[in-house]
Amino acid sequence: MVEFDIPSPLTVGFMRKIPAHRKMVHKFLADDKIVNYTLSMDRSKLWMVVKAETEFDAEAIVAELPLTMYMTPVMHALMFHNNSFDLRLPALSLN
Repeated sequence: MVEFDIPSPLTVGFMRKIPAHRKMVHKFLADDKIVNYTLSMDRSKLWMVVKAETEFDAEAIVAELPLTMYMTPVMHALMFHNNSFDLRLPALSLN
């Protein structure tokens, strides 16, 4: 899991990179590189669960995100991560 403290006040440079950051996050979610992406209500903290074999691989994914240059990521190795999707029935195959 990667934890970020969002800088305050937000700079113009930070704000300009938000659209590109969101686009990259959506791509990584679709590619199953990011499992969860969470922003605190007060917009001061950001958490994401990254799917990677090694911490180096996770750092490489995080480094690709445009807003990383404005924040210091703190990595937390997780033993496992469960969510409600893990409890659902498998998707149906139309083949």
